[in-house]
Amino acid sequence: MLEALNTDSLVVLTELKVDGGMIQNNTRTQFQADILDVPFITPVITETTALGAAYAAGLAPGFWGDLDQLRSPWREGRRWRPNMEDSEHHRQIAL
Repeated sequence: MLEALNTDSLVVLTELKVDGGMIQNNTRTQFQADILDVPFITPVITETTALGAAYAAGLAPGFWGDLDQLRSPWREGRRWRPNMEDSEHHRQIAL
């Protein structure tokens, strides 16, 4: 899927911002970074789906001035860098 994304978008993915409950599993998140061979970055607030709903609810009545106001609070929480050996990476991809 990543290859199709890179090909269709004409943009090579250099990092991936991820959120949600599954990022609480450090082993899984590291494995995904290793398999996709790109850094995985998580925000300080990991449940951004709920945060997005709160932002949307605040936009309608004008609590938030504009979308730029909502972009500024995002802060990086953690970064997983690919570190799997090339031989293991190729073995896992072949599975």
